[in-house]
Amino acid sequence: MDLLVGHLLGDYIFQKRVALVNIVAIVILVGCVYAITNTKTNGVYIGSSVSGLEHRWSRHRKDLKAGKHHSVHLQRAWNKYGSLAFSADVLETVDDSKLLEREQFHLDDRKTNYPARLNYNVCWVAGSCLGMKHSEKRRYNESLSHMGKKRTKKSVDKQ
Repeated sequence: MDLLVGHLLGDYIFQKRVALVNIVAIVILVGCVYAITNTKTNGVYIGSSVSGLEHRWSRHRKDLKAGKHHSVHLQRAWNKYGSLAFSADVLETVDDSKLLEREQFHLDDRKTNYPARLNYNVCWVAGSCLGMKHSEKRRYNESLSHMGKKRTKKSVDKQ
């Protein structure tokens, strides 16, 4: 029995057949640390996902296409080089309990061993941007974007 596994490149999936050795759960369900790589410049964004790469990469592409990705560095590179210049690859599959630890390892490695211009991560703490200060302009724009929107019952109940 074999499984079609895709190497995700831009908006296209190039498929190849790979022998299946009880790895379906790993491919689909186990968390992973991944890299989104700009193939033109070797710039990299490191991230992690509890549900595997495919869903997370899909979300990144959606945000990038809309021009609303949280990493301004990755967004600018996407705008400049286009979707076909980017690939997403699993760096390692990891048990959920070790996911942030392993993501932090890869973030530290990138920050230490590569020039800043090749790092697209905005936050260097895995899974959190706690303590990151937004500019006045950013806070003002966020405020404007929420004006006129009705708050959900769930958000009202949180207060």
